[in-house]
Amino acid sequence: LHLSIRRQRQMCIRDRPQGAMMRISNYIHPDVMIESGDTVIFSSKIIPGNEKKLYKLHNQLVKNGIREVVLTGVDITSYGQGLPGRSGLGRLACRLLKSVPDLSRLRFGSLDVAEIDRDLINLFGIEQRLMPHLHLSVQAGDDLVLKRMKRRHSRSEVIAFCQHLRRIRPEIVFGADFIAGFPTENHQHPKRIGELFRIVAAIQL
Repeated sequence: LHLSIRRQRQMCIRDRPQGAMMRISNYIHPDVMIESGDTVIFSSKIIPGNEKKLYKLHNQLVKNGIREVVLTGVDITSYGQGLPGRSGLGRLACRLLKSVPDLSRLRFGSLDVAEIDRDLINLFGIEQRLMPHLHLSVQAGDDLVLKRMKRRHSRSEVIAFCQHLRRIRPEIVFGADFIAGFPTENHQHPKRIGELFRIVAAIQL
């Protein structure tokens, strides 16, 4: 379980003294890493105890003046895969917000459209403490390029997802990341990125 701090500071909370939390009270957006790539930090054997540590960390942050936290990782939409029961990102966010009632705002790092679970989508419609902003790992605006990148979503799925979220949470806004100059791209492919960016009305590229 790692905690990184914006403004180019990073710290690991493991084995840090209790007083270390006081030094970050003036920071607005602590990033809490919940998984790291292929291996979920909270393994199936110890997830209950580690989730309690996660809730305890957030309560400590709130106690020290933090009002907004970002859950992050290499691929956070894969959280809970291979674990018993329904332990996806949506369920984790729901349990976290219930366990830390004084946390004012919760955000997420970059999300993979192909893996965003239904629980998380539904939570955006009922939980106002989830900030109405998502950053999507889109990568390309053309289906052929997406296929060559081995991405699991299509252009139409990105559009449908954004439209669905806007019906659930009208004020939601999107950011997205794209890769330009991927091998085999031609001069038309960047235009497809711009078209998709305008269709989903993204505010951040």
